[in-house]
Amino acid sequence: MFAVGLISGLIIGIIVTSLYHKEKVRACMLQSSLQKELIYNTSHDYMTKIYNRAYFEQEVNKYNQDLDVPVGMILCDLDELKYINDQMGHEAGDELIKSAAQFLNQYSNEHIIVSRIGGDEFTILMINVEESNVIQLMKQIDYELMKYNLEDNTLTLKISKGYAYTDCSLGNMRQLRITADKAMYQNKRLRKSNLATLFIRDREERKVSSR
Repeated sequence: MFAVGLISGLIIGIIVTSLYHKEKVRACMLQSSLQKELIYNTSHDYMTKIYNRAYFEQEVNKYNQDLDVPVGMILCDLDELKYINDQMGHEAGDELIKSAAQFLNQYSNEHIIVSRIGGDEFTILMINVEESNVIQLMKQIDYELMKYNLEDNTLTLKISKGYAYTDCSLGNMRQLRITADKAMYQNKRLRKSNLATLFIRDREERKVSSR
């Protein structure tokens, strides 16, 4: 009887120990999963699932203070978001933002970081590249955007953008952003001017044809 009791006790002990280890492993896995989720949520935009402003600022600070590398920065701004919100509702506006994020994020890779830094503002940070690479990406975005808008999409994507480039990132990231921002707003004004010119030309042609 004593031997049977001893064996039973050992079996129970083994089972309890096994269950304890399983629960410990499960708890560690859960903690690891929660930590990954927390890291993801702190670095990604909740609406678009791309990198957010906090992550962008973290990368900017890293290359401004710690690492000296060639950096290109493209700032993008969604045109007519306010018009879409006012005319079609904020749900349509949110869909426009998501579409823009998905479109721009296709260019992400180990050297390119795409982030949403504001309501209708996005950045493309290019690390260890030449200025020609930045210019080429600007052209590629224009071409792919034209193709996108020719497809059967519910909303048309209109994006103003500007870029800046530096061979040395240390201490230059703030000026890089200022330069890119100025270039982006210059592009936005030019696009509006061209649109106004086309509108006036169309109106005049309609007047002539109606005579």
